[in-house]
Amino acid sequence: MAQVVNGYVSYDFENVRVKALCSTKGRRDPLSAARWVWTLLRLLGYRCCVRDLIVVVHLSAGGSFIREGSLLLWARVLKGRTGIHLHGSRFAVFSRRYPKLTSFICRASDSVFVLTDEMRQIVSSFLDSAEKTEIVMVRNMVEVPPLTQRRNDTVVFAGEVGERKGADTLLSAWNNIAGQRRSGWKLIIAGPIVMDLSAYPIDESVEFLGTVPHKDVVELQRTARIAVLPSRHEALPMFLLESMAAGCAVISTDVGQIKELLSDEAGVLVRPADSDGLLQALTGLMENAEARETTANRARQKVETEYSLRSQSVGLETAWLSIGKVK
Repeated sequence: MAQVVNGYVSYDFENVRVKALCSTKGRRDPLSAARWVWTLLRLLGYRCCVRDLIVVVHLSAGGSFIREGSLLLWARVLKGRTGIHLHGSRFAVFSRRYPKLTSFICRASDSVFVLTDEMRQIVSSFLDSAEKTEIVMVRNMVEVPPLTQRRNDTVVFAGEVGERKGADTLLSAWNNIAGQRRSGWKLIIAGPIVMDLSAYPIDESVEFLGTVPHKDVVELQRTARIAVLPSRHEALPMFLLESMAAGCAVISTDVGQIKELLSDEAGVLVRPADSDGLLQALTGLMENAEARETTANRARQKVETEYSLRSQSVGLETAWLSIGKVK
């Protein structure tokens, strides 16, 4: 979510000026309450000096529906036009568990921006025909950086190291690749570890970095040959988009919008929790440089054409400027 917002802030849109307000820095942020109050005051300040205030809050699940949801309600009190941008794989489960809260926040917004058909259907189920809330399908977008010629024989994974992101499937597949077939290759795993690793015989070909700054992940993507994300649940993960833009050949699973992202042979798709299928996908790209390069080139072209800020900025800007307008 932070990468999406940072991309919006850094991009030079033609008709809107984007400002990001940080209301929290994570689940264990001791200053969350202070940041929330500061955001309230910042919104009040913008209302006093901006003629047309459009506030889009970014939500995933859990506490964000209360914390950022309350900011949305405050923006409505200030007579601003309001939108919600839904993120994350947990939204479907959260909406079933807390339907009243989800419905209330969605109905309080002029527009709800969704990444997947599943999200659209869930939000639509909370709205009746008389609702003025508009549902808008959008895509996560990235900047496409210059390519680097320096590539290492590395496979990179970044995200929460647990079952949801398929880290268990990845480690099982990697351990089943015969040692001579992965000779010279290294698996680099970045992210907080939330699973028990004792069941996996991990050798020197695997490196765990733990939680690292986003800039370090970007550098890994720029120099790796393959990026892998065998998730069980996703929407439209930024890690894949950034890896494709950086020139990696990518492997992922058929969840969320990933199948659409990797269509036109822009990546290799396997089933969730299928370690044998992932093993075959990994060895296929590791052993075939031509296939790896072709997949990487198609991936980068796909992102540049359909998922880059340059290609999608006009449509996104139009959608923002249409928030709250009478149709």
